[in-house]
Amino acid sequence: MGGGARAVRIGGFSDYLGDRRRALAEAVAGGPCDVLIGDHLAESTLAVLAARHCGDPAKGYVEYFLDQLRPHLAERGTRVVVNAGGFNPAGPAGAMRALVAGSGTTLRVAHVEGDPVVHSG
Repeated sequence: MGGGARAVRIGGFSDYLGDRRRALAEAVAGGPCDVLIGDHLAESTLAVLAARHCGDPAKGYVEYFLDQLRPHLAERGTRVVVNAGGFNPAGPAGAMRALVAGSGTTLRVAHVEGDPVVHSG
């Protein structure tokens, strides 16, 4: 890298529903991270989430990701990109907003909606 550019440190912490729950803490423990990336939606995870969502439309996302992130909310300047919304992307975003509001930190939370692949009506 030249011209005074700084390397960006990226830490990955998930792959599927059964992945190590401590992976996010391990990624952060290695030193400062600029971006944490989690992709929980492997095919086997989607099958489980589809069943949960069909039983309760408020479900259908990877709920434990919030427990993974909770102890690290105060990490300054770290961005988190997570693909954990499954069949309800607004669900974890709303839960994350509530978690942030109760933590005393200030973080922006966004989510992306897509085309639903299951009929909910």
